[in-house]
Amino acid sequence: MRLLLRRKDNIFQRFHIKHPENYDKVPIPTDLKEKFPQNDFVYEKKEKEEYIGRAADSGNDIWYNKKRGYIERDSNKKEIKASSTLEIDETISLSTDTGHDLPFYAEVTSRTIVSGRNKSGVEKLENGIQTRLDNYFHSKKGFDQIKSEALKIGVEYRLGASAATYPRTTVELEKTKPRTRSYGREEINL
Repeated sequence: MRLLLRRKDNIFQRFHIKHPENYDKVPIPTDLKEKFPQNDFVYEKKEKEEYIGRAADSGNDIWYNKKRGYIERDSNKKEIKASSTLEIDETISLSTDTGHDLPFYAEVTSRTIVSGRNKSGVEKLENGIQTRLDNYFHSKKGFDQIKSEALKIGVEYRLGASAATYPRTTVELEKTKPRTRSYGREEINL
């Protein structure tokens, strides 16, 4: 575990302490006691952050902190911006080589805004979205006869600009070949 000691003039120093029971009771190392009075230091417990993924627009890393929400950081770990919501855009595609109108390609894209989900929560949600989009695709008239499974193309993350929409998501279905056609947007429950 790490103990972060912060002097009043905001100079930071890190010390490795083995298994402290309580951060307030951890003694200040003797070499620091000699240099500075004890009231010059404040004990802080470093907040854990979980890596979520890369931001689609900027390429920066997105981290999740339980207290602060989602944080976008550059390659130097400097905070760019923070948000309480995360936008997840997931696209699945489907292609088939059997039938009269070949080749056939279609994509289904969903946009879901969530809050308060750590890495494992986001991954579970992504898997649930993929299953729900596959079911949505095969339930649409004209697409219900296509037997091939939907393939996951990708997931994009953005820091959310609006309130969380989960468990509702916005879905857009688009046929890309042989003729491009959009079937509009629709809101569904996950």
